[in-house]
Amino acid sequence: MASLASMKARKSNHLVCLMSNKGNKSILPPLSNPLGNASSDSPTMPPPTLSPPSNLAAVTSSHEDFWSDASYDSYFDLIDGFLASLESPHELEFEESGKIWCVSDLHVDCAENQEWLRQLSTQSNDAVIVAGDLCTSMKKLRAALDMLQSKFKHVFFVPGNHELWTYRGGPNSLQKFYQILKLCAEIGVHVKPTLLGGRVAVIPMYSWWCPDNTSTESLTNSQVQTQSDVEKTFDAMCMWPASVGDPENPHNSGYSRVAAFFLGLNQRALSTDFAGRDIVSFGHFLPDPCHCSTTPELASILCCPAMGKQIQKLNPCVHIFGHSHVNADVVIDGTRFIQNALGHSKDKGHINSNKVLVQAWPSQSTDYLSIGQPSESLISGRTARLTPIERKMT
Repeated sequence: MASLASMKARKSNHLVCLMSNKGNKSILPPLSNPLGNASSDSPTMPPPTLSPPSNLAAVTSSHEDFWSDASYDSYFDLIDGFLASLESPHELEFEESGKIWCVSDLHVDCAENQEWLRQLSTQSNDAVIVAGDLCTSMKKLRAALDMLQSKFKHVFFVPGNHELWTYRGGPNSLQKFYQILKLCAEIGVHVKPTLLGGRVAVIPMYSWWCPDNTSTESLTNSQVQTQSDVEKTFDAMCMWPASVGDPENPHNSGYSRVAAFFLGLNQRALSTDFAGRDIVSFGHFLPDPCHCSTTPELASILCCPAMGKQIQKLNPCVHIFGHSHVNADVVIDGTRFIQNALGHSKDKGHINSNKVLVQAWPSQSTDYLSIGQPSESLISGRTARLTPIERKMT
């Protein structure tokens, strides 16, 4: 295996190319910088489908050590190529009266939440967005996604941090992420930009929490980071290959390359022109510290400000997120930001005690979907927050 110094040099060069916001050059031809502007000659529809590099596909099936010792570029080419290869019809069928509902952090590992999902009413003409943290178990994940598909016409999903927790003897977090994408493709859950009718584009945004709350410079720097104890130990149930994570500690989920990897997967959406359609984007992590009231140290394990910059360039009418279990419904700079986390029974004060889905699109609505009727206090509270606020994302 290459020396640590040479590996860091190679990864640093790749990340500078991948993450720099000074240009659109990349060693990956279909990509530009993860924070870059859409090009002026962007296609009006998503780019043609691509196939994963055949040699990488062969490697993953024949070389048992691929997921532990391959290069950053090899992992990225495989996963980005797989996403590009998924069939994406120009327009999925969507009724004129169709609605898009949203929820996050269902945590169906909890029996109470699993039962709530089972009893949720069917909306066969509508779509639902699940912004991560369905569960950790692959078996329960498939069961939950199957149940959602039985209740909605279209299901959209991005993994959160809990999906990427691993156990001894199982796949590492990057391999598990790839397995989740393959599972979704197999059962028809949408994990890439998708057009619904002629009216709306639904855009998954991949990300990871990032210790740097102000810039992307740390993401391009593969040198040793200064991290707090919280950042070093949060999501320690994850395990990352050395070329993507910390070469000295595979359980260090706060290592900057992890966030850089996931942000790079958003490039195809950022370089596509969705003119004439409402854009509804979603990701798991908070896009900016302005969405949480906590210490900078805790904000660093909740937020991905680099994704916030990508969202600003995408300019959606609605963005849906999760992770902190602190629900919100506010408008910032013309974009409606919604967190509608189901959460755990152990959450205090900010739990979604009414256990409802919130209508995200059409975005002017404040409708709810629940087993029973949501309380008047919940409806009035959310409606009151559907107003512009002065605070802007950094």
